[in-house]
Amino acid sequence: MIDSIVLQWSFGSFFHYLWRYSDFIWNVPAKEIFANNWYLKLFMYLSKCIPIDRWGAKEHHEEVMAKIEYVLKMGDPFLVFPEGGRSRTGRFNAEQLTYGVGRIMMALPNAKVLCVYMRSHLQESHSDLPEKSSCFQLSYELIHPTTNQKGLRAERDLAVQIGNQLTELENSYFKNKN
Repeated sequence: MIDSIVLQWSFGSFFHYLWRYSDFIWNVPAKEIFANNWYLKLFMYLSKCIPIDRWGAKEHHEEVMAKIEYVLKMGDPFLVFPEGGRSRTGRFNAEQLTYGVGRIMMALPNAKVLCVYMRSHLQESHSDLPEKSSCFQLSYELIHPTTNQKGLRAERDLAVQIGNQLTELENSYFKNKN
């Protein structure tokens, strides 16, 4: 549940973000989990969140996508989990990819994607929080997905390219772990 916080911390210290707030990464948490009361809403606002109601109407999703595209066009970094939800196995599931990340790439065809795989050495399966004394390993690859497809096929193709890269990073983690 705190993956985005751990990733933020891994990319820069509290003091770095305090002095360079523009480097703080935008993200899209699930509204139904984090936007239940005023202090969480305030925290979400200050931590550059665009909450999404995963079961919301098409208009809501269109509005969220427009905000994401705006932020990216302004040059701000943005964090998206392309699997669209939490894994119940503790492993990346490329079969659960949502095409939202592909749609973002369609709107910004020159954008590059930093695919990041993060895992605690103590993580064995699904969990809400990392175990005490967890150390995290990050691996990443910068990619520039492109496609010749159109419409939904293009969105799917771009999302699959990102998912494939994340799968490679995960496979490399487990190969090196043994």
